[in-house]
Amino acid sequence: AEYGDNNVTDILQKCIKNDSLNIIVNNSIFGDPKPNIHKYLKIQYELNSEFYNETIDEGDILQISSEILPYVIYSHTDYLDEKW
Repeated sequence: AEYGDNNVTDILQKCIKNDSLNIIVNNSIFGDPKPNIHKYLKIQYELNSEFYNETIDEGDILQISSEILPYVIYSHTDYLDEKW
């Protein structure tokens, strides 16, 4: 997962609570890698054996939940050589 140019995979993993991830994408969570520039969170994850890519605007909500299986969040370099 990336926010601005920063790898934030570890931060997102720590935000998972009770098999769900529900956060507002902003600098208070990820820091401000590019001051005064609008940023996006780019996330790739696996949920119930399916792979997903999402891009979330700064200020928007990221919400992922699973009651069956936990999910795995990948960093850009971890994810099957796919392009963002």
